[in-house]
Amino acid sequence: MYLYDGRSFTLFAKRMNFYATVPAPPTIGQLADTLDDEYGLSVPLSDLFRWGSPGWSTGDIAAATDLGPGVVEGTTCQHFAFRQTDIDWQIWIQKGDFPLPRKIVITTKTDDARPQHTAVYTWNLAPSFNEAAFTFDPPDDAGKVVLAKAASAAGAAR
Repeated sequence: MYLYDGRSFTLFAKRMNFYATVPAPPTIGQLADTLDDEYGLSVPLSDLFRWGSPGWSTGDIAAATDLGPGVVEGTTCQHFAFRQTDIDWQIWIQKGDFPLPRKIVITTKTDDARPQHTAVYTWNLAPSFNEAAFTFDPPDDAGKVVLAKAASAAGAAR
């Protein structure tokens, strides 16, 4: 589980009952960059937070197709398919005033079995919660570990 409150980032491995918390920058885009650059962690679907922003590039996309309208759990969406070197992925974007991703399918091409990850999203556009909802309160028996920097981890492996 990832938890981000605009000041810190926590990675909690619930089954293992260990967690690590590090200071974090104020935006999700900056967080994705920091986690990738400093810790070698990729935030799932981080490209969705960057589309259309300065510096974003389509360079990794080898092909893109608009597959037309489709329905995800009763919601009309526009269905797109993309090809990249190591993955193929599809996304269904809700039509209307709130063009939110409703479904994504990612197919890994580097494995002959072509495993897929599918996620269907629902959105609450008027959530009710306080800041405590983003504060990590570890279980009493959870172990705290240090999240190793990527360069340190690479050096230690030698």
